[in-house]
Amino acid sequence: MPRKEAFCRKENNRNRVHQNAIRLNASRDGVHFHAGDIDWDRLTVDPDDPRWQLHPKIHPIANHEWHKKELTEEDRIRLGIQMYAHTFLVGAQFELALMAGAAAHSMRLSTSKNKSRHSDFQYIMQEVADEANHDMMFVKFNEKVQEAGIDTTDGASPWFRKITPAVAQFAYNQPAGFWTGVYMGEAPIERVQENMIALHDSGEVELPEVLENVIKIHISEERRHIAFVKDYLGDVLGEDDGGNLRIDGLKRSTYKATYPATLAFARRLITYPNKEARKVMGIPDRVARQTSRSEESKRYMLDLVEDPIEFAHNNGLMDSRLGRISAKVLGVYDKEFVRQLDARQ
Repeated sequence: MPRKEAFCRKENNRNRVHQNAIRLNASRDGVHFHAGDIDWDRLTVDPDDPRWQLHPKIHPIANHEWHKKELTEEDRIRLGIQMYAHTFLVGAQFELALMAGAAAHSMRLSTSKNKSRHSDFQYIMQEVADEANHDMMFVKFNEKVQEAGIDTTDGASPWFRKITPAVAQFAYNQPAGFWTGVYMGEAPIERVQENMIALHDSGEVELPEVLENVIKIHISEERRHIAFVKDYLGDVLGEDDGGNLRIDGLKRSTYKATYPATLAFARRLITYPNKEARKVMGIPDRVARQTSRSEESKRYMLDLVEDPIEFAHNNGLMDSRLGRISAKVLGVYDKEFVRQLDARQ
């Protein structure tokens, strides 16, 4: 693929200023509401509501015979509530790390004389405000679950919760690597929640009102966050005003080599409960192992990363045989999907 087609051109720098302004206006003036606008007194978590049960199209564990035949309806409801609460808490912890990194990166942007960086600073500060609202909403949801008498998890693994200070330092020194991690964490959960709302709107699944509200608030703002990250990374991976690649040589090779591994890691962190969480939920290790190896699960996991795969394809990040093999081994490369992308060009 010619370089001028594979990488974003220098016009991205000016376009990003314009797009950041549009996103800022949408954040400030858009028709959306925040965690504080949810009527938490009215909207409770009812442990007798069958709508909390996981659907096979929402989580692959619902396809397992253990879930279908060994659990009672009461147990399936409890598991569904716990799984949603766990996912939200992991999301909150991920976004806390995101905010720490975003603040560190913004420290550098605040002293820049570049107009594009000024617009990045303004938008990132708005994103931090959005993420703070998300975190309050996610933690409040966990509180409502606890009030219903259901045990909740501690979210992500302890090691992840301990690395937040290091994330800030990494973001300050390696902003491209930091925002890549952000993109790969946000894209899968946004895809899961988009699918849930689509199933709900089609009538195939009926979501409890409190769950529907939380998800709609989150994805309405998450779309803008992902769009910003893709614009930013597209610019970083593209060309400067002289037509030279901004990241080239060993640095680009390293970025391309780590892209599939980062994507696989972030997807796993966001979508599957860790061992400690599974113990709280009562999920046997054999069930977790069999679920992750099932064909339904592999297809589900590939679907979650179609957007990052498309971004990598369009920006020449998987144009080497080694990169494609690595991505395939890690379960983040869909040959048929890439064929479809090639057919569009």
